[in-house]
Amino acid sequence: MLDRRRLAESFRARLSARLAGDEIALAVFEKIIDGEEITPSNADASGFAPGQIRDARRRVFRHAERVSSELAAQLDGEGGVVLP
Repeated sequence: MLDRRRLAESFRARLSARLAGDEIALAVFEKIIDGEEITPSNADASGFAPGQIRDARRRVFRHAERVSSELAAQLDGEGGVVLP
């Protein structure tokens, strides 16, 4: 079985690749990774409009769910081994 660190690295790499080209969603994702969150209520500090932040958060979480599903399917299909 893949250790947690490698699984987290694989998740992060896959999600970053899915968000490539989406500046706002990548900024939101990086803040989440750093333990900070950009929300519509604190969007002013980010330089983005609250609506942009709300929509970007939705994209991040939607793609995160898909990446989680892909990794889970890969774990099930390969006896617990996930390749990046």
